[in-house]
Amino acid sequence: MKKNLFTLAVAGLTIFNSFAQYNWTKYVNNPVLSGRTNPGFDMVVADPAVIYDNSDSLYKMWYTAAGVIPGDTHARPRIGYAASPDGINWARVGSPILSNGSTYSWDAYGTETCWTIKISDSLYCMYYSGYPYVDSNNNQQRAQIGLATSSDGVNWTKSLNNPILTIDTTSITNRWSSWGLWGPVVLKESSDYKMWYLGVGPDSAGGQMVWGIGYATSTDGISWNRNAEPVIYSDTSSFFKKISDIAVLKIDSTYYIWFSATKQDNDNYETWLAKSNDGITWEIDSLAPVLPKGPAGSWDYFNAFAPSVLQIGNELEMWYHGSSDTSATNLKIGLATANIETLVPTKFNTKTINIFPNPSSSVINFSVSGLSTIQQIEVYDLTGRMLKQISGLNVQEYILQDGGLSPGLYITKIKLNTGFVTKKIILE
Repeated sequence: MKKNLFTLAVAGLTIFNSFAQYNWTKYVNNPVLSGRTNPGFDMVVADPAVIYDNSDSLYKMWYTAAGVIPGDTHARPRIGYAASPDGINWARVGSPILSNGSTYSWDAYGTETCWTIKISDSLYCMYYSGYPYVDSNNNQQRAQIGLATSSDGVNWTKSLNNPILTIDTTSITNRWSSWGLWGPVVLKESSDYKMWYLGVGPDSAGGQMVWGIGYATSTDGISWNRNAEPVIYSDTSSFFKKISDIAVLKIDSTYYIWFSATKQDNDNYETWLAKSNDGITWEIDSLAPVLPKGPAGSWDYFNAFAPSVLQIGNELEMWYHGSSDTSATNLKIGLATANIETLVPTKFNTKTINIFPNPSSSVINFSVSGLSTIQQIEVYDLTGRMLKQISGLNVQEYILQDGGLSPGLYITKIKLNTGFVTKKIILE
């Protein structure tokens, strides 16, 4: 099948049109967390944010809970908490751990879509979204991002600086996120903080709606400098129709972002993967989701998204929420796992490939060692046009003839039995 490299109408996102390389296995007894019987504050559970705390050997999950509590007739979102020894069996507290603010406050209606990081043994930081009201269709309005801190992960104090990331209704450059901000993800690297977050609003021309992922940096986790433009976005002319909840993980020097998206032809949110060297310019190497919705009749038949991903040894673990139909009241939380070797094979020395001589005037040698074998080699020009495809190899050494290629720079995509490698070659 011919594979073309092309760029979508998505800022910084390059896509290799190929099959998904990263396979997740859904836990057979999903869901692992469901809503409780009415009445209660967590009749619906969604948007998991999970860490593994080495200090007490527990998985800790903060999640969006929707329901009612005594004295409040609104089934508003609040943030719940649960702990688990294995990531499967969860014990939750009986009340929300972060609720809506007072009347007329920036988060007066609800709190949701949080991300928690543990800074020290006595300091947790939670970044969350809140909004002051909903419209007649129960859609959140003017969502912004706040910060809360805790010494134990259960009892929280909201920052006096909230909201720490606000919508901007006056700037043309920030117009893409002028209708709302939510779903923050924060990584702390040395003394710096990096945040990816979701935004929605009209494009810079004030026309079509844009759903995007923004990026911001901070030295204290409170005051943020954000990129004016989204690092990934979708609109009516792109492959994705809407982009939503995300998770970010840095492994070695590479950032991986799992993001929720719908395609133009449907409203089913599924989970996709992109990678980056700097957290700003992203590349996705598949037009298929890495975590698709389930089969007909399954609990996640309609949606499988809002991921939270951890690396535990050589395994990746993802908690996500799904639903069997369009009703938000059916949202539940499930678990999926994958071997990290499928994501970062170079950690296991399974994708090391030697290419020589490079540059070359005639032939180029490709060789691998150990258990690796070369299955296929593709050669692209810099526009993404495939010029050569050599399939059915299953060898450890292959000599590529120039075959009429003009002198210049080319991109080779080598399929190994352990994954894919992309390398540049130069013909003189």
